[in-house]
Amino acid sequence: MSTSGSSHHSLSKPPDPRLTVPILPRTRFRVPRSLLIAAVGLATFTGCPPSTGWVRLHGGENSDYGYDIQQTTDGGYIIAGVTNSFDTWNGDMYLLKIGANGNLAWYYTFGATSYDYGYAVAQADDGGYVMAGETDSFGAGGEDACLVKVDSSGDLSWFQTYGTAEDDVAFSLAKTSDDGYIMCGSSVNGQNSTVDIYLVKTDANGNEDWSRSIDCGGDEGGNSVAETDNGYVVAGIRMVMGDGSSSISIRMCLVKTDLNGNFKWMQEYGDYSAGYDVIETADGGYVVAGETDSSPFDAVGWSDGFAVRTDAHGNVAWTIIRDIRGESCFLNSVKQTSDGGYVFAGKEGTSALLLKTDEDGTEMWSRRFNGLRSISSEACAVVESSLGGYCFAGSQHNDTEDPYSVYVVKTDARGNTGLPLPVTLP
Repeated sequence: MSTSGSSHHSLSKPPDPRLTVPILPRTRFRVPRSLLIAAVGLATFTGCPPSTGWVRLHGGENSDYGYDIQQTTDGGYIIAGVTNSFDTWNGDMYLLKIGANGNLAWYYTFGATSYDYGYAVAQADDGGYVMAGETDSFGAGGEDACLVKVDSSGDLSWFQTYGTAEDDVAFSLAKTSDDGYIMCGSSVNGQNSTVDIYLVKTDANGNEDWSRSIDCGGDEGGNSVAETDNGYVVAGIRMVMGDGSSSISIRMCLVKTDLNGNFKWMQEYGDYSAGYDVIETADGGYVVAGETDSSPFDAVGWSDGFAVRTDAHGNVAWTIIRDIRGESCFLNSVKQTSDGGYVFAGKEGTSALLLKTDEDGTEMWSRRFNGLRSISSEACAVVESSLGGYCFAGSQHNDTEDPYSVYVVKTDARGNTGLPLPVTLP
């Protein structure tokens, strides 16, 4: 397999982050090619009292995006995304290793003549990193799900593709208890052209153990997967056409499988809703973060942040609807925090958003980042830092002149950076 499109660069500082390419669709569930797309919008910053934090922009001469972040064993962070810089063709997979202070240690790009996108990342047991996404340059045909493994210095170890001649995409990645990996996304069904949830389980070297296409009777896409004690749980979106041409049901869905990926049950939540991230809670339940467009207070098209807390069978314990009149809101990521509550990351208006709740879903505080008139920012993924506080990754764009940059923000436990406004230092 050719990897001539890949490149590895070690830098003492990030390249010039100036930009101008339109943003890629934020589509955790991107129905491949000609089918319906469920996309997430973009994201801001309101600072607060002095605290320990930082803000970093990373990228090159064109638009670059951050979609996932994980903390690494050395106290730094690893970020997966997409780059249109560094002599890429139509968008390459982009992996950035940064230190605990947010400064760039190295970056890695992978791609060839067509588009290749990175959406999720995990640290391997040997200290390397595995990035999941989609490739149109390699594989069995159309779009294929893929995994790229690099060592701790960012040098390529292996590359694997998964799928058929139809379109297959991986949006989420998690390490499994047997040291392998589980991916989820969407796959086009070659027999009826519908879209199914796509699950792929691999060993530690990316060799496929099994794959499953889960068809629940409509168009379904998986945006996030988590391992449970007896299988896997997938959050996503389910769309079903009614009898009339304008009748369509679009709902957040939660799907449970056994350890072999076989379907056990599905639950649906909200109207005109989608799920973008799922976690298993300490008591064996689940929290799904996403969006809904069913608020009676806003005109059609203004989405609201939506989160659902369930028991182990997917039955609702509580919900959150974050409805800001006249502004769209998306909750892209959720983590359970050390105090038993939850932190959500996403977008509100033109701002990146952090939302902290207690264990019952009651808001404790929220922060918006870089909500200036000409700047759009989004938080796509968040982690609770081992150094205290939170760190999120996403994208930022100056509407008046620049392309998108990878946007990384570290806050204290109250979501404050301690930086004066309107600071966005590279």
